[in-house]
Amino acid sequence: MDGHEQYLENLLDTIQSIASGDFSSRIHDQCSDEILNVIGLGINMLGEEIEKIFVNQQKIQDEIKEKNDLLIQSEEEINSMNEELRLSNEELISKNDELVQSQKDLADLNRTLEDKVEERTEKIERLLHQKDEFIIQLGHDLKSPLSPIITLMPIIKKKIDDPNLSEILDVVNTSVNRLKVLMDKLLKLVMLNAPSTNLSIETIDIVSEIQSILTIHQTTLHEKEIHFENRLKGELLCDVDKVYFGELIENLISNAIKYAGFKERRIVLDYSYDDQYITLSFSDNGIGLSENQMKQIFDDFFKVDGSRHDLNSHGLGLSICKRIVEKHHGKIWAESSGINKGTTFFISLPWKQTPLIQEF
Repeated sequence: MDGHEQYLENLLDTIQSIASGDFSSRIHDQCSDEILNVIGLGINMLGEEIEKIFVNQQKIQDEIKEKNDLLIQSEEEINSMNEELRLSNEELISKNDELVQSQKDLADLNRTLEDKVEERTEKIERLLHQKDEFIIQLGHDLKSPLSPIITLMPIIKKKIDDPNLSEILDVVNTSVNRLKVLMDKLLKLVMLNAPSTNLSIETIDIVSEIQSILTIHQTTLHEKEIHFENRLKGELLCDVDKVYFGELIENLISNAIKYAGFKERRIVLDYSYDDQYITLSFSDNGIGLSENQMKQIFDDFFKVDGSRHDLNSHGLGLSICKRIVEKHHGKIWAESSGINKGTTFFISLPWKQTPLIQEF
């Protein structure tokens, strides 16, 4: 076999190897025939290209397999998450059903509670109304026999010569008068509490009205050596019930006089106003109030410590003031820096009164 034949055989073997999948097979010999050398070089180049293609294809297949594995893994995770979601959804549906049932139970309970509250409220309102009716009836029943007793006591005293018996009659007379005052205040408080009680609103000059009330107290102020400074000026027209307003001012002035202190006594009546309200203030430099006392000062029958044993005080004056102010759609409050540091009472009333909304 000469060189040409051997080279040709090598060419065929290389081509068969490449065709069978051995892409690394190459022709390494040289031939004296240039054409055969070119053919051999072409076969080598074809083998290299085929090998590159195969390597790239293998790489692509590996990547596809890797991505497919990831896809399978992701699908398994998604399936797992879907299962968890399904279970969570079933649990959520179950909880929602429980919540709906709980809401229904709560609604039923609320309706039951509302019915009970309404029933209790009606019962309380009936009891309060019965209480007020009882106090009114009791007041009238007590005032009826008290009136002739009060009238007859001075006449009886004049006919008695025994000093001891006369002194006893004075005690009885004082007690009877105190009882009458107490009944009058209780009846007034009950009437002010009643929603059906209407005010007789009229426009008055409150400066003039207050000055008239102060005139009545001039003797007491002089005897107690109390300096009363009235800072009200000019004319201040306000819609009020004249009778109730007079009682309101009377109570506040009497209260200030009573607790004005022990030396250098001083009471200041001042005012301020805006477009809607006028505010009056009654300030004294007397016994003052503690924080706890300020919270209770307008409660029925409440007395500050110094007046708990004062038989002339019933603890109803400021309660009546509060009801009067509320009937006028106003506000009343007290301020004090503490015990023995004086007190200021404020009442704030609207200039113009609107019709009261009756509650039955």
